[in-house]
This record gives sequence, structure tokens and C-alpha cells, in this order.
Amino acid sequence: MKQVNSLKFWHGLLFMLMMVSFTACVDDNEDTEAPFLEVNPATLTFENGGVQTLEISTNRQWKATVEDADWISLSKTQGEGSDQIQVSVPEGTIGEAKINIIMSNRSGILKSATVNVKTGAVIESKLIYNETLGNADASQKPYISDYQGWNKSGDGATSVEYAGNKTSIRSSGLTNTDAYEGASGPNVVFFGTAPATFDINKIALAEGQTNLKLTFGASRSKQNEDGSHDNSFTPEAFKVSVSSNGTNWQEITYEKNNGDADHPYWILATTNFTLKKAVSELYIRFTASESSVFRLDDISLSTGYGGQEVNLEEGTTTPPEEGSGTAINKIINLQKGGQTKLTENMEFEAIVCGDPKVNNASAGTLNLMTPNATAANEGIVLYNGALNEQIQTNFSLGDKVKVSLKADKVKLGNYNGTTQITDWEISDVTVVSRNNAVVPIQTTTDKLAEYAGMPATISNVTISEAGVWEAKTYNFGDLTVHFNKNATSIVGQPYKAGTGSITGIVTVFKEKAQLMPRNLEDLKDFVSNEPAITSVDPKTITFTDKGGNQDVKVTLANAEGKSLTVSGLSGILSATVNGTTVTVTANPNTTEAAVKQTLTIKIEGTEQSVEVPVTVTPKTAEGNIIVMSSSDIINGKTGTVELPTNAYGKQDVQNESTWYNWTHNSINFKGARICIATDSNGGGIQFQGNASDSKKQGFIFNTTKIEQIQYLEIILKVVSTSPYAPAYHVYAGTSENPTTNAIEANSSMKEENGFKVYTQTFDFTGGNYEYFTIKNDETGAIYISSIKITKK
Repeated sequence: MKQVNSLKFWHGLLFMLMMVSFTACVDDNEDTEAPFLEVNPATLTFENGGVQTLEISTNRQWKATVEDADWISLSKTQGEGSDQIQVSVPEGTIGEAKINIIMSNRSGILKSATVNVKTGAVIESKLIYNETLGNADASQKPYISDYQGWNKSGDGATSVEYAGNKTSIRSSGLTNTDAYEGASGPNVVFFGTAPATFDINKIALAEGQTNLKLTFGASRSKQNEDGSHDNSFTPEAFKVSVSSNGTNWQEITYEKNNGDADHPYWILATTNFTLKKAVSELYIRFTASESSVFRLDDISLSTGYGGQEVNLEEGTTTPPEEGSGTAINKIINLQKGGQTKLTENMEFEAIVCGDPKVNNASAGTLNLMTPNATAANEGIVLYNGALNEQIQTNFSLGDKVKVSLKADKVKLGNYNGTTQITDWEISDVTVVSRNNAVVPIQTTTDKLAEYAGMPATISNVTISEAGVWEAKTYNFGDLTVHFNKNATSIVGQPYKAGTGSITGIVTVFKEKAQLMPRNLEDLKDFVSNEPAITSVDPKTITFTDKGGNQDVKVTLANAEGKSLTVSGLSGILSATVNGTTVTVTANPNTTEAAVKQTLTIKIEGTEQSVEVPVTVTPKTAEGNIIVMSSSDIINGKTGTVELPTNAYGKQDVQNESTWYNWTHNSINFKGARICIATDSNGGGIQFQGNASDSKKQGFIFNTTKIEQIQYLEIILKVVSTSPYAPAYHVYAGTSENPTTNAIEANSSMKEENGFKVYTQTFDFTGGNYEYFTIKNDETGAIYISSIKITKK
């Protein structure tokens, strides 16, 4: 009986607690009736200012705010329960605005209502022009002149034309969906290298249309050094001007809402203006003075109440094109003006100002400049990757060439700040004479970008420490110097500390000018004659617990007659030297701990040395090793998405429903932008690669937790004729699809049946990692044959 009574007691107590909890969840107001909100009237109309009453009927707390106007005064901006607000408008005011009433509790907004306010002579707004930019494919980032997907409407839109300078149509970035009323997405105008402009030409205005209202959506997104983004919109760097003829422009001011304060960081801008004198056509120009951060969408022009007075007979005149009028300068101005094709066939002479034999540039690059040029905007690039060998064979630094370009064939673009011509043929360029002098421009770092595509020299450069040139970017004070991996006669050469001059072709990367030296002569002030170890391959070594042998190939400079010595290894590790090859031997590791030591390779009689980390993994039970071949990936398909051959199908990195899914050894995996590689590429799984466009970066990752991953071993194939090693990243983490914590690879290579076979090992023992991502966020596809996972 006592047990029964006790049970009744606890049931009763539980019932009371549930009732209290339920009541508390209804509202934080003691009155538990359903919330309601009514506002009367829904529209307030003032003929010439005055005061009117707004009735609020509600049973909760409320707040009132004014939108799009600073000329409305409210007697109250908050209250509780039913109440009245006196709405005041000054005499002589003309315009429209909104009053927003919001009813809320601790959980958030419960109800809202909007009151429209109109003052002055009520004018019916008439749409003159609207452009949403449509939804045509913009994946190729077409320039304004090439885009065909315009979606214009309005009474004055029929004859509208568009022009742009360093602007294009894109569908990337945060979409403006729901950011403001009428936001269309996904296509937007993207403003590239500043100053960039977008012009809307020939909007037809009817007689008497002088009081106008212009609205547009816009966003600004700048990536900070730490990877975060600054999304605050800056009107001072994004100007709007109007014109009656496209030549004389008058700037107009605008107001923006606070859309940049929260995701997706799009603002709606509004400007009301009055034309001092009626015109038949209106031109609108948007100008960005900050590079590659602004996007524009949903431009709309309608009749309104007017505002700031605009005199289109005044204003500033569009400045003339830069440069001297040479053929190369004309091409540059066409490209800067948004043209992607020549307007006519062109034939001209130029000087080869880069060094094709060394090729410190992308394969297929031919740098040309106007003969004897000393001014800016006189250098261009002819690019065709398929012609790389012919370019290196046919042309040399200092060649004078005759260039014949066909307007209906070649294309114009911009790469690294330089005007670039593509789709040309080797027969379009013939050598006129050789060994002509090429005199670099003597300039300073603050003016370097002006000479993009041309050779320039910076003096008084200080290098504080000696080293070996690598395929990377160096910063020497204010000067940035870059070496491409193709420049094999420069990369690997030693340099000394000191002060001197550096010469190179000027390029612009991420808004920063840099020099790309053409050959060792451009670096002569820093050439070193001291003995040096210029490279070792591989840079790190990892053995399995079974041990083995691995060779380290050492490359030397200025070391004739010198021999190598080794030190640092002991126990189960040892090393021997044979010329410039060091052989590392590892006996089996019978312990449960990894053996980690450092091999030091030194040139005898000098202080020149390098260190090579060597690891022997701990003894591992067979059950702790998972080997997944490319066939396992293909045959383990679990989803509906098929894995095609040598194509990526509809796989979209931003749409998980298009990803490929498979299971191996009871572990689930996902991947995108991957496919089955052809036999000519070694078979296996092909990953698309791109260093800047995330939509073209193939990846795979595990979605099932793998307890304490110790090592990841990836075997890849590259055709023997390729000069490039596979480039990609492996990321480790404690949740699925990590993309920030990159693990460095230990790589070895052997040639086999026409392929370079790379074995790359990634050490995960630095953390308790359970997930990995293999992501090709570098340039070029990779081809993976197998993946071996070792867990603890």
C-alpha cells in the first residue's frame, strides 16, 4: 500500500510540473490569451504635413520604427497593450515611407504590421526601367559585352544598351535571395580591378519625367588576412552617376539600408533626384574604386517625388583612353573597356620581352611589348598552353616579331593584371630580327602595377638571409617576387644575402604588383658561388613498421670535388652515401611507439646542410589497416549518383544531392567533382583541381568516424612525361569534412610502366583525428590509385 501511495504522489507531482511547464511555454505574459495585433489605419496620407493618429490594438508589448525616412516623428516608439501614436510630418514634405509595428516576447517576434505613409501630392509611381540580370548560365564569368541573358523591363527599357570596364556577370558569392523586397539572384554584376564601371545606356524618358527614383541592390565582401570577411558596405567606394549623353556625368548620392549588418549582407540603396532640365534619354554609371569586392543587382528606375537636383548640362567629362595609341595600347584599352574580342584585324611589330627558354610563367606564355616603350600600358601576353614547346623553340628574349591577329578568332582577357590574348596560332607570330635590346623600366614598388606585362627593375632591394630559390612568392621589404614551378633553371639555384637590383616581368596577383624574374641575369646581384645543397627528394621519409630502404636524391650547386656526410640516425635507422644519393635503411619496428629521428645531410668542409625527418610507424595489427582501391570506390556505390569516366557529370560542390556516395569496410564516404580516370592517365579516381574556384575543387571525405587515425597513405599516378608532381591537400579533423588543418605529405616516387608513381604519407599522430578530407584545391587534376588508412 505504501508503494501505491508513493507512486500516486510522484505521478501527481509530475502532472503539476508538466502543467506549469506548458503554461510557461505559451508566453512570458501572465495573460495566456492568444496574441493579437491590429493597426488602424493601414495608410496615412498627408496633403501638406500635419499630425494624425495611429491606433494600435494589441495585448502584448510593441515597438514602432520608421523605415526610409527621417522626416516622420512618432509620439511613442514602444508600449504595452492597446495605445495611440501621434504621427507628425513637417509642412512642405513630399515622399513616401513606412512605419513598422512589431509585437514580440522573449522568444522573438510574434506579429508585425506595416503602415504606409504618403505626404504631398500623391504621385503614382511608374516603372521606367528594371533589370534583374536574368538567370542565364554565368559560370564562364562573361564580360558585359558578351552576356546575352539580360532581363530588362519598363516603359523606357526597349533601347537600353550595356557597357562595362573590368566588370562581368557572375553567379558566385552570397546570393541576395530574401535580402530585400524584389531581390532576384543569382546573376549579378561583379566589379573587378578598380576602377571598374558598369553603364546602363539609353533609358528612354517620357515628356515631363524629371522627378525620379533609383533603387538597386549591392554587396561588398573583402576577405581579410585571417580568412574572415569584411561585409560592411562603403558608399564612398561605390559611386553612382547619371548622364544625358554618356559623356558628361553628374554624381548623385544615395541612402542604403542596414542589410550589410547581417547575412547575406546585401543592401538596398535608394536615391531620389530631380532633373533640372528634362532629357529624352538617361544614362546611369556605377563605379567601384575598390577592386574585386562589389556586386550589383536589381537596378530599377521609376517616377517619384524627386529630391536632389541634378544638372546634366554640368558634370565631369569621361577621361580619354590611357596610352600612346600604339597597337598594343589599343588592345589594352579595348580589354579594359570590357571587350572580349578585337574590333578589327590587327597587324603590328612587337618585342619579345619575356624569356621563353626559362619560362618563369604559365606554360604557353609569350610576353610582348611595344618596341622601345617607356610608358605604361605597352605590354601584353599571348597565351596558348598547347603551343608551349613551339613558343620555347621559336622565340627568344629580344626577338622582334610581326604579329597578325584576326578579329573573328582571338579572344581578349585579363590574367594577373595583364591583358591576355588567347586562341592564337603559332603562324600568327613570325620573327623579324633577333637579339634586340630590351630595356626594363626603372621604377619603384608603388608604381610597379602601372607597367603590368612589361619588364621592370627595382633597385635597393635587400635580402637579409642567403638561401635557394624555390617555386614560391618572396617578400623583400615592399617588393614581391614570384617564381613559377616552370622556371627550372632558376628554381633550385642558391642566392646570397645583400642589397642590389631585381628585374622581371610585372604581374598583379590579388591586387598586389610583383616581379617575375625572366632568368638568372635578372637576379645577378644575388647570384651565389658558395657550395650549396639546392634540393633533396624526398624531403621527409616514412616507413611502415616493417621497415625497408629509401633513397634520398641530393642536388648540389658549386660543389665540384665535394662529398656528402650524414648523421643523426641510430638504433633501427641508418644511412649510407653513394655520390649524391643517400640511402636510408629501417629495420622493423617491433614496439608500439613510432620511431622518429632526423637525418642531417651535409657538404663536407662547409656549414651547408639540410635535415630530413625520418619516421618508422609503430607495429600495427592487421585489423587496424584499411586499404581502399579505386575499384573499391567504384564498386561500393550506395547512392543514386553514378561515377562517370573522364567527366564530372552534374556533381556540384554546393549541392550535396549531386555528390557520389560509397561504402568500404563499413565506412561511408562522400565525394564531388570526381570521376573514373582513363587508362592514359593511369586509371584510378580523377579529382578536378583549381587553386581559386571552389566549384572546381574535387574532394572526398569519410562520414563515418574512424577512431584515432594514425597515418593516411595515398598512391597517385602521373604520366612520365609530365613535369609536375601531384598537388592537393589532406585535412584532418574531429568532425566530418575538415578543411582547415592541412597535414604535410611525405612523398616518394618511382617510375613504372610509363608513369611516375607517387606514394604520399600523411602523419595524423599529432592529434586525436577521426575524419579526413582529400581536396584538390591546387591547379590541375590528380589521379588516385589507392588510399590506406592506419588507425590506432
